[in-house]
Amino acid sequence: EIVDKVKNTVFLDEKYKGKNMGTATIFMRDLRVSTNVMTEKGDRALGTLISREVYEAVLEKGIVWVARAFVVNDWYLTAYRPIENIDGQIIGVLYVGILERKYTDWRNQIVFIYLLITLVSMVIVYILAYVITTNITRPLSDLASTAKKFGQGVYPESVEIKSHDEIAELGKTFQSMVFSIKKRDEELKEYAQRTVVEAERLAIIGQLAAGVAHEINNPLTGIILYCDLVLRSMSGDNPQRKNLGKINNEALRCKKIVKGLLDFARQKKPERLETSIKNTIDSVLALIERQSIFMNIEIKKEYDPALPLINIDPAQIQQVLINIIMNAAESMDGHGVIRIKSFSAEGENNQRNVIVEISDSGPGIKQDYLKKIFEPFYTTKSASHGVGLGLSVCVRIMEDHGGKIQVFSREGEGTTFSLLFPCEPASQ
Repeated sequence: EIVDKVKNTVFLDEKYKGKNMGTATIFMRDLRVSTNVMTEKGDRALGTLISREVYEAVLEKGIVWVARAFVVNDWYLTAYRPIENIDGQIIGVLYVGILERKYTDWRNQIVFIYLLITLVSMVIVYILAYVITTNITRPLSDLASTAKKFGQGVYPESVEIKSHDEIAELGKTFQSMVFSIKKRDEELKEYAQRTVVEAERLAIIGQLAAGVAHEINNPLTGIILYCDLVLRSMSGDNPQRKNLGKINNEALRCKKIVKGLLDFARQKKPERLETSIKNTIDSVLALIERQSIFMNIEIKKEYDPALPLINIDPAQIQQVLINIIMNAAESMDGHGVIRIKSFSAEGENNQRNVIVEISDSGPGIKQDYLKKIFEPFYTTKSASHGVGLGLSVCVRIMEDHGGKIQVFSREGEGTTFSLLFPCEPASQ
């Protein structure tokens, strides 16, 4: 009755899977004399002995032993305490135990639930990760595919990114870039086509000029020669003398046109020498400033004394200078100021350049004409003064020297031609 009261009081007679949740036992020395621990047959396990380990700890050493123990046929969480008589002698042991299986099952259930929660969480995380990465990688993959096609020269009509985040913004930016490059590419193609057409046209003109030189030059020379002979043999009052004079002048004009065509078509490689641009300009002025058109023109020179020598073909650059200076004089009708200035300046990639500026005080050039003055056969002069090839020849000569020619002008403010010559190291 004592052990059953302990069980009922402490463990409330609780059972788990048909077994008492709590048990109690009284040992006389090491013999179980009172217990509610049941055997597999349902009998009280009386007469069984205490384990050796508990015997040594409790009966011999007199200490309380608390540990996990296998009692009869199951595992219990147990406590053993010595029972003493009035003389303080240990005469037995009091045991109480609680069935371990319930807590083991709880632990297993908790572990199972934890593993299940972990697995479900992993599945949910995987699904979310798949959805999120798909929403990110798919637009990026589409964008990469579009970029690959773009790199192969295929321009997409549109770049569709089905999202509402930074990737969509990236897609819009990429689409804007594609449209801009496509537009620029089309403009470059159009420019290239125009350039090719212009080059072909110039090549045809060159071939035409060569043909003109062979087919027309010799007959013109004969016409001029015989006109001159007939004029010399005529008396001064001959009525046909005036007509022959007109024939001779028109033939000379044709010869001048042929010469301009030859100069334009002739691809003569520059014979470069280290030359002072100042000396080249002065030699040109010495040739032309005594002509009648310069009688009422003031020429002002502003030379930089520290200019380096440049590698040029003196004869070709003289041709350029003569053409520009004569154009300036003719634009002013022989009255005004021509200013010639030379200086050095630093250009792209730290390249030092020598620049020659030729300015006049003439009426200037209309803005509509500025874009055309370097085109072959374009001229604002009368038919008797030129055929529009002089500046085209100048452009070609400057390009052959690695330089360039530019024009700046406003109506009523005169015109300035700028010649740029790149400096090269002097040969050793």
